[in-house]
Amino acid sequence: MIWRDPRLRRALLVSLGMTVLIVVVVGLRGPEDSFPLVVGLVGVMAVLQALMLFGPANGSPALQQARSLYRRGRFVDVIDVLEQYLATEESEDAAVKVQTLTLLGNTYRQVGSLAESEARLRSAVELAPEDKQALYGLGRTMLARGEYQRAVRHIEASLENGQRPAVRAELALAMYYAEGQFDSLVKFTRKASHLWNLEDYRTLILNYLLYNLVDDDHEREIAQRVCQNTVRGVAYWESQARRYADTDYGRRLAADVVAIKTLASKEQSSQ
Repeated sequence: MIWRDPRLRRALLVSLGMTVLIVVVVGLRGPEDSFPLVVGLVGVMAVLQALMLFGPANGSPALQQARSLYRRGRFVDVIDVLEQYLATEESEDAAVKVQTLTLLGNTYRQVGSLAESEARLRSAVELAPEDKQALYGLGRTMLARGEYQRAVRHIEASLENGQRPAVRAELALAMYYAEGQFDSLVKFTRKASHLWNLEDYRTLILNYLLYNLVDDDHEREIAQRVCQNTVRGVAYWESQARRYADTDYGRRLAADVVAIKTLASKEQSSQ
C-alpha cells in the first residue's frame, strides 16, 4: 500500500537514505564526534518528511494553470489545458490524476457537455472511489442529466466521505426530482434548511422545496419569507435551467424558477 501513495513512498526513501548517511557518518567519525552532525541530519530528515507528508499538494503546473483559468470562467481553455496534459503526462501521482479528471469533468459540465463530464468523473471515481470531490462532481453531472437516483447515490457518498454539509441542498433537489420516499424527503429537507452559512441559492432552493412539501401553514409562511429574502439566489438556478434546457432536469428546473419568482413576488406584494 505504501508504494501506491507517492508521498509515503518519497518519505520512506528519504528516511532510508538519511539513515544510511547517519550510519556512515557515525562509522567514520565515531559516536562522540558525530553527535552534533547526527542531530542536524535527524532534524533535516524530520523537516523533509513533514513537507512530503503534510505539505500542500497543488498538483502539476498544468493543474494549477487550469484552476486559475476555471476561477476566471475560461472553461474552454481549462479543457484544452487538461486534455493536453492527460494526453502527454507521465506522472505516477494518482492523486494528481484524480484532481485533474475531477476538474476536467466539472468543467465539461459547466459548458453543457454532460457525456464527456460523466466519462471523466467516472474515471476519477474508479481511481479513487472515496474521493469526495469526484463523487460530488459525478453526482452533480447525474443530476444535470436527469438521472436522479444516481445523483442521490453519488452525492450521498460524497457526504459520507467528508463533503461539505452545504451540498445537502443539491441532494434534496435530486431526491425531490427522483420522487422517492416522501416522508424521508420532508425530514431531510427540513433538517438541511436549518444549516448555517449556506449560500443564498442553496438556502433558496431548500426553502422552496420545503414550502412545496409541508402542510403546516406556519412552516410554509417561514419558508416563503426565507425565499423572499434569498430570491437573488434564483439567478444561479436560472442559469442552470438554461444550460441544461435539453434535459429533464433543465425543463423541471425552469418551471421551478418561475414558481420561485412567483412565490417571492407574492410575499413582497403582501407587505
